[in-house]
Formats: sequence, structure tokens, C-alpha cells
Amino acid sequence: MRVFCIYLGDIGIPAYISPKGIVRKVPRYNAHIYTNQELKKFFSVVDKSQSVRSECPYRSQVMPVFFRILYTSGMRVSDLCLARVRDVNTDDGYISVRDAKNYKERIVPIHPVLAARCRQLKESIHSCSAEDEYFFMLRPGRVMPLHNVYHNWYICWKPE
Repeated sequence: MRVFCIYLGDIGIPAYISPKGIVRKVPRYNAHIYTNQELKKFFSVVDKSQSVRSECPYRSQVMPVFFRILYTSGMRVSDLCLARVRDVNTDDGYISVRDAKNYKERIVPIHPVLAARCRQLKESIHSCSAEDEYFFMLRPGRVMPLHNVYHNWYICWKPE
């Protein structure tokens, strides 16, 4: 607004120009670097999570793999949520990201241990799934919503 008022003054329209520094932007997010101890604790809790809520019957199987891929790959949460069965290559160890931010496509490598866990997950919950089913689904035919992922993260993290 201040810059706009300066512009108005430059073109001859009188306007109040507020002094600099009156309004400061508050940082929206303060990044946290996890310690090794925090990571061990977090993944221990994730591994013990149960599917107690009927809205996500596969929670105990999906979340440990989901959070490990997020941690190790640097993928966006939304890109991982939207990954389909056909996008997760468990043999060669990569995930194809299609129609990501700015309509980009890329291939994200995953660790062989995670590829094996994805293979187990695929055999467990996708034995009868079509190739266009969501890999990390809420339940058959339903994508895992972002709020569900963040809710599960918070339940497992519970900052003290």
C-alpha cells in the first residue's frame, strides 16, 4: 500500500505515505530440523500406529511407508498422495510424479528398502486394485486428503 501511495504522489494525487517499518510480515513457518533422536521417536510411533479410525482402514500399513518416502525423497505431500499404483515402480525403485506443480513430470528414486516396503504394501492392499488406484489411498477409490496426512503427522509427532 505504501508503494501505491508513493506512486499516487508521483502522478500528482495527494496521498498519505506511511512511514517505513510500521507493518512487518510475520514469518508463516519456522522450519524445524529434526534430530536423530526425534526421528527415531517419530518413526517408532508411526510404526506402532493402528487403524483405529474407520475412515482410513489401511493407516497402520500406509503411514509408515508414506512418511519414510516423504522424509527420504523430498517429495511434496500432495504429489505422494496422488501417486497411483502404476506410478510406483517397486522393481526399479522409483516413483513417477505426473502433473505435479507447474504441470511438471519427474522420476523420484526411492531407497531399495523402501521399494521393498512398497512392494509389500502393494501385495497387501492392492492385490485386486486397478493400475489407476491411488497407491496411498484413504480407502479404495479415495485419495488420502492432505488434512489426513497432516493430522496423522501431528498425532505421531505431538511436540512436547
